[in-house]
Amino acid sequence: LSSIIIPPIYKQIGKRIKSARRSNFRTIKFMIEKDVGKKFVTQQELAKILNVSFQAVGRYEKGLMCISIDKLMTISNYLNKPLDYFLNQDVEEHNVYPN
Repeated sequence: LSSIIIPPIYKQIGKRIKSARRSNFRTIKFMIEKDVGKKFVTQQELAKILNVSFQAVGRYEKGLMCISIDKLMTISNYLNKPLDYFLNQDVEEHNVYPN
């Protein structure tokens, strides 16, 4: 059996998903309508929105599993973050332009 190699971009996307999930980036309207005192979105809550298991969300966050663009768009909308937030790579961090 050959192992599947996950492209490095998915690790970056996963870190950004976790960061956005743990930050309070939801809209004020959402917070008023839902849980005002809640500090962050749980993996279980995000899993329910994406219709996946919370384990899958954990794998996305660790970059162990590729996330589809439609699920990433759902996360982007739910956490009120632009899609670019998840997709843009830091040039220095990833050495996009080697010397």
